[in-house]
Formats: sequence, C-alpha cells, structure tokens
Amino acid sequence: MIKYLSMAGGDPEQAARLRRFMLASAAYAACIPLVWLASRFNLIAPKPAWILVAMMVAVNVGLYGVFRTGLNRKFSDPSLTWVQVFVGNVVVMVAVYSFDQGRAVVLNLSLVVLTLGVFHFTTREFVKTALQILAGYAAVINLLMFFKPETVNVYHEWFQWAGLAAVLPLFAVIGGRISGLRQRLRSSNEELQSALGNVRQMATHDHLTGLSNRVLFNEELQHALARAERHARPVALQAACARATSSRASAETSSCCWSKSRATRPR
Repeated sequence: MIKYLSMAGGDPEQAARLRRFMLASAAYAACIPLVWLASRFNLIAPKPAWILVAMMVAVNVGLYGVFRTGLNRKFSDPSLTWVQVFVGNVVVMVAVYSFDQGRAVVLNLSLVVLTLGVFHFTTREFVKTALQILAGYAAVINLLMFFKPETVNVYHEWFQWAGLAAVLPLFAVIGGRISGLRQRLRSSNEELQSALGNVRQMATHDHLTGLSNRVLFNEELQHALARAERHARPVALQAACARATSSRASAETSSCCWSKSRATRPR
C-alpha cells in the first residue's frame, strides 16, 4: 500500500518527494497511539487529544493531496521541506500546550521534526528553524501561565527552554553539515553517471558517423536472444546496411553486415 501511495506517474523526482513525505507521515502515525495512551494516563484531556489527532490527520491528508496532484511543483521548493517542518513544529507546540503533564517528552519531538531538514536545509535554514522552535515554546509557556497556571511550573518550563536553547544550535550545525555532505555526494554521483554515459557512447558508437557499431549490435542481439529463450518465444532479425560515404564508415558498415549475416546463420 505504501508503494502505491508513493507512486508518481513515472516521475522519479516526484516519487522521491512522496517517499520523504511518507516517512514524515510515519512519524505522525506513530504519535497517534501515544496521544491515546497519554489520554488514558490522564496526561491530556480527551477533547484536546481528539483535536490533536484530527489536526495531524488533516495536515497529512492536505499535504498528500498537494503532492499527489502535483501542486507542489509550482513552489520554489517542490519538496515543501520548509512547509512540512513549519507545520510539524506548529503541531508539536499545540501538543505541548494541550498536555497537562509530560510536556518534556512531547517537546523532544521538535528534534524529530528538525531532522526532516536533512533532505534539503542548509545550516542557515537549520538555525532559522531552531529559532522558530524556541520562539514557539516561549509563546507556549506564556500562554500556559495565562490560561492554565494550575498545570505549569514556570521555573521547570523555562529551564527546559534554556536546555533546548543550548542543544538546538548544535543540532542545527550538525544537520547542516550532514545536508551539505549529502548534496556533494549527489553532485559526485551525477558527474560519475555522466562520465559513464560518455564512455559507453564512445564504446558503442562510431565517433566519425555517430552510428551504432558492432559492440552495440552484439549486445542488443544477445539481450534479444536471452529474452526469447527465457520466454520461449521466436525471435526475428532483419539486417539493413546503408551505403557509406567514407572509406572508414564503409569498413564499419561492411563489418556490421558481416556480423549480422553471421548472427542469422542457422545452427
């Protein structure tokens, strides 16, 4: 089912974006039973728990619809990494506010959300996201002090904020380095694939005429014979050689005709 949901109509880049989104959705799916368990342990009231679950489902359905319809291609960042991280942090902060106890465990999920930036973020974007998390948690603490003072220990909450402020910048720098290494590795792979393609082109085509040579002909012939033998089907071979305009091309064409006639000789 996951394979079907991540299909993108033959577009490998869109398929990769969908796979990343499905990875993020798996994190949301893992949180839903935790919310239910917290409700059973009276760490969160039933109504806020249902609202939180509904929010997570709505976010994932909406983002999946954007990816599935291709609307994400209209954005400067088709992977929507920044959007997903921002929305994920909003959901985490709503959860922190909704919980009456155990907020530290919920707050740690912001690190999981920040990890999604490894697929695209630079170090600067990681730092911006870390500042967004700190600002969001500070706002939540003030809201708790105003609306739910009986459930909050102010010193405890601000101590957690200070600890988060100490950890997040380091996490952001490390994430930026990992993202940079990933980008360089992708660039090296693309250069290697391009070089291998050029080598194969030189090995299977005549550099003077650009026509296929005997190497490519023999490769294609062997593949066709192997497919015919594997599927127990007959195979036909039609040979046609064009008249060449140069002596070198003529020799190549003649040898091509010789190899084709030899290949069709009955056993």
